[in-house]
Amino acid sequence: MAFSRTARLGSFAAAARELGCAPSTLAKRVARLEEALGVKLFHRTTRQVSLTPDGEHLFRRCERVLSEVDELQAEAAGSRGTVSGTLRLDAPLTYGRRVLMPALARLLHVHPALGLDLRLRAHAAIVFRMPSSGRDRTWQLMGPQGPLECLPRAQVQVNDGEGMVAAAVAGLGITQVPDNMVPGELESGALVELLPECRPPAMPISIVMPSARLMPPRVRALIALLEGLHSH
Repeated sequence: MAFSRTARLGSFAAAARELGCAPSTLAKRVARLEEALGVKLFHRTTRQVSLTPDGEHLFRRCERVLSEVDELQAEAAGSRGTVSGTLRLDAPLTYGRRVLMPALARLLHVHPALGLDLRLRAHAAIVFRMPSSGRDRTWQLMGPQGPLECLPRAQVQVNDGEGMVAAAVAGLGITQVPDNMVPGELESGALVELLPECRPPAMPISIVMPSARLMPPRVRALIALLEGLHSH
């Protein structure tokens, strides 16, 4: 459980909060597991952890086992007739988008206690590593029941938006960037939009100033300009 929760959340601290123990205790449990198996399961930094290839293999097997345990617990509790829990699926991108997603949306609507973990198999993720915190920015999506966030296991981490676009054009993986960063790439076909039906709401733009009481005309002109840009 310590290994699986850490792998899913990408952080000893976050996993420890969920399991109700100290991060150091959780790290020691994982270290003992690595020693017993004779393999390194995580790449560690001061802020987060990521799975090694051996860790990825073990995590996939753990997920299958934990899913079976969840099912057994549900049956033991007498809730066999209730459709609940998390469905974990790996699917090819096109099939997942065109066939599975619409069907799964209908299934979640009928069974609101059901969760979904659908992965776009064989695709590496390019994520934005925030310079201020060193953490990876989550992807924002629109699901059948509203906005949701996910943090894919990244193969490429970039702390510059233009670098993310360049990595995607180079074929290093899929990424999420504002559409105003890639108009030329979309028009030329160098990049294509995936899951347009899951496009999240536009990010708000805020204007911060000391006071609106004595606003110079130049500032009012700038605000009007910015409002015009985002009103279309």
